[in-house]
Amino acid sequence: MERSFSSASTTIESTTASPELGGGGHLYPGPDAITMSEHPAKSGPLPSSEEGFDVLEIFVILSRHWRLIAATTAVFAVLGMVATFYMAKRYTANASFLVDQETGGQTGLILYRQSDPTISLLESQAIAAYVLQHTGREIFEKGERPGAMANVPTRSLANRIRSESTASKSAEGLYILSVQDTLPERSVAIANAYLEALQDLGDRMNFESASRTRQFYQTQMESERSELEKAEGDLKAAQERTGLLQPGSQTSLQLSQISQLRSQIVALEVQRSMLQQSATAENPEMIRLNSQLSQLQSTVASLQAKINSPNNQNVATQDLEVSRLQRVVDYHQGLLSSLATQYDRARIQETYRVPRVRVVDRASLPVPKTAPKRGLITVFCTAFGLFLGMVLTGLLVMKDKLSRDPVSSRKLREIRKSLLLRKA
Repeated sequence: MERSFSSASTTIESTTASPELGGGGHLYPGPDAITMSEHPAKSGPLPSSEEGFDVLEIFVILSRHWRLIAATTAVFAVLGMVATFYMAKRYTANASFLVDQETGGQTGLILYRQSDPTISLLESQAIAAYVLQHTGREIFEKGERPGAMANVPTRSLANRIRSESTASKSAEGLYILSVQDTLPERSVAIANAYLEALQDLGDRMNFESASRTRQFYQTQMESERSELEKAEGDLKAAQERTGLLQPGSQTSLQLSQISQLRSQIVALEVQRSMLQQSATAENPEMIRLNSQLSQLQSTVASLQAKINSPNNQNVATQDLEVSRLQRVVDYHQGLLSSLATQYDRARIQETYRVPRVRVVDRASLPVPKTAPKRGLITVFCTAFGLFLGMVLTGLLVMKDKLSRDPVSSRKLREIRKSLLLRKA
């Protein structure tokens, strides 16, 4: 029993120490070794890399390749810093202004909308062309070689102005215009030219709007004047045909006469009643009163007969016709007077320069340098170099692991051979 146990121990030791097994002793174990593997010793499990993410191992790998990471980071940091010295310096000039919303009854530049029309106007091609007219092409020749800007199209220069300019609006309604350029003097000149161009463009829009309004009212006035002349001619012809200069005058005069005669008849009847109390019918005064009453009553009867006669009905019809024509003339006269008032207002607005732009701050020297941002670019390049160094370190570690694995090494050699054959 002791001999068998000692022989098994000898077999295990010889198997473990065998140089052919590389110190592992698990390729061709003997039967006694198999028997011992079925009853392993009670010890803790060995750590495996497949069980989780080993942070300590990552720090070990980074510490082994710290020179590569540091070199990559330093190279990119130096490259970023050197690149900022070769970048063109850019200066930003700022100008602020307010825009009046009251435009004297005309359609103005600024009305509250979801998208501010002033911002759109400042970013338009039209105002960029106005700015170029104010500054001139000579301002772009500064800092350039002689004759370099001679053949540049005007539209290209206007697009350059648009690309270098930005506009914003604060919550209080203050507009801020920023112009960025390689020369501080040019950025200041362009920013101030924007203020003048905005006012000039507003004046042009106001002139065009007032001119269209004036032409509209002028056309309407000419048409209305013709209508008034026609209405006055029709009224004059009706008056000459009917003999009625004032509509309703004849009928009203007859009714007024009847009313006066009736009041006189009432007064005479009162006198006759008082006289009958003290005089007889043969009294000369009584005879005179009766004669006057008879004359007045006959006159009233004749006037009523005229009013109720067919001829008077024809007069009433003619009276209505003249009244209608008179109303037509009055209508055209009032409309022509209103159009004349609007025409005069549009004519005045056409020549009036409305100061819509109120400058708060003009651009002036010196202006701050806003580009390039040397510190930000250096920090970004440094971070990129650090990241690239870690990526290269990971690739080197992966290559080392693949080269140690026989299967992976064989696959890599096959890939290299196939690539070499394709190149050949």
